[in-house]
Parts: sequence; structure tokens; C-alpha cells
Amino acid sequence: MNESAEQSAGWKLDAFLRSDLLPHLLGLIQAFPSLRPLFPQILQVRVVIDANIVQGELRWRLKSRKRKDARSALQEVLACGILVAYAPHFLEEEIIEHAPRIAAETRRTLEEVLLEWEDLRAHIFFYTAQAKAEIDVSRADPDDVPYIDTMEQIASQAIYTRDRDFV
Repeated sequence: MNESAEQSAGWKLDAFLRSDLLPHLLGLIQAFPSLRPLFPQILQVRVVIDANIVQGELRWRLKSRKRKDARSALQEVLACGILVAYAPHFLEEEIIEHAPRIAAETRRTLEEVLLEWEDLRAHIFFYTAQAKAEIDVSRADPDDVPYIDTMEQIASQAIYTRDRDFV
């Protein structure tokens, strides 16, 4: 196969096997159980997503993304359903609080930041954790408490964060 034929075949394959088709494939497998033996177990990871990850994603979308249709690794795993992201409602407050700073840092308008936030927000399941009667004083940052409570109450595998306090 020559190089242009390989590129053509690769393009067609990419168009056919887009990651956002995986949820539809899962639905098809559930609708027709006889298809299950044809597909291995599909991995799903439930995580609580931290504000620093969301803010980083917004900065990338607004400042570093070269093409409007380009997607980050986070967008890919959310779209295909491999990563199921949860967050406390507190995340919304944090993003709204930091949106003006993100707009200034990326040289975009507040409206553009909020538009990208709404797009990302649609892929996050928000959870209201029950407040604990006693707050663990070993938790260094009070902003971390809603994320930890959410992780414990939904039995998530991890908190997706770059915050060293969670270690």
C-alpha cells in the first residue's frame, strides 16, 4: 500500500472509530445481549474531578488549542465513557469564581470561558455529598473536603487532581 492509500485508510478508520461512538456501541451491546461475546469487557473508571484539572482544561481549550475541533485527552476519555467524572457542586462555584482570571490569562472574554465551561460541565455528574458531622482536621485545605466526601460517598476509585494535598 502506498503512503497516500495508507493515509486515506487511516482517515477512514479514524472517522469510523471515533471515541464518542463507544457509548452508542455500549448501548447496542446492552440492547442485543447476543453481541456481548464479541466484545471484551469495556473499562470504566469513576473519578471525582478536581477544580485544578477543569481549570487546566479550560486554559488549554481557550489558549493552546490550535483547531476548534481538536480534543484533549480528557475530552476523549469523557466522550467515549471510559472516564466517568463526578464532582461536588462546589466545583461550579470554584470555576465561576476563577473564570475572570482564566479569561484574563487566556486573553479571552468571560463569555468564551463560560461557554467552554458549559461544554465541559455537560460531561460531569454533580453530586451533593452529605456533610459529615465531624470534619477531619488532617485535611489541610477546607476546599478539598467536598471532593473527598464525594469520593467516599460515591465509591469512586480516585480524585483526578494535580493538588499535592490529596496525596
